[in-house]
Amino acid sequence: MPRYITQKIGLALFSIGLIVTVLTATYALYLYLSSPANDEIIITTSSAYDSLSPSQSGNNSLYPGNQLPVRQWSDPRGTFPLNQLSGGPFVPLSSIKQPIIHGLQGRALEIQIPQLNLQASIVELALSNLGSSLEYETPKFTVGHIPATPNPGSKGSGWYFGHLDNPVGGEGNVFSQLPKIAELLRTGDEVHILLSTENDEYLYSAYKTDLLPENELKITNSLRSEVVLVTCFPRLTYEKRFLVHAELIGVRSKT
Repeated sequence: MPRYITQKIGLALFSIGLIVTVLTATYALYLYLSSPANDEIIITTSSAYDSLSPSQSGNNSLYPGNQLPVRQWSDPRGTFPLNQLSGGPFVPLSSIKQPIIHGLQGRALEIQIPQLNLQASIVELALSNLGSSLEYETPKFTVGHIPATPNPGSKGSGWYFGHLDNPVGGEGNVFSQLPKIAELLRTGDEVHILLSTENDEYLYSAYKTDLLPENELKITNSLRSEVVLVTCFPRLTYEKRFLVHAELIGVRSKT
């Protein structure tokens, strides 16, 4: 076989190998960026709360293992006791038999999720006219509340939206850590969500997460006092919606 033909064949094989390597690396990078560590998204856990104060333990059970998430057994002092939230104690509050509050009266002004080191302001989302339809605007660098849904402390489901990230639109990533809640619930952690109004602070406990296709997301209501936090998922494609459901467990006055 002539030498120049051998060289061309070798060059062709090298080019094909290089292309396959680049494509494989690109696909692996895509999977890494778009797939979180917590792929088991639909989690259901619930707890009964008799008191919001840390339980008193005897000397023989100072850190009872059955009351700690498994991942914290080796470091019980690393747990997050409820009283580390600044301010006075919370009064236990049932999530049922609460009034329904809409509008500016008692609306949420701020959200905190201590386990995610998240603290952000909340705005009421306005409707945008798209010509043939109306659509709620997207919140920029903040969390947006659907004003047609209940306010904190009231009966029903209050819906709150925030960006996972928004590199193109430049509208922030206030809920970038929200998907981590699925893994926290799976390992037995209690995830608390604090919503502040002008006069009060309402404490919610997350009990479930969902992952839905974008076209299946619907604003639903509940017979209990709950909040639903929503963000896009996963990164790059944003084709689904990640939801966190949390139930009201306590309230305290800011005055």
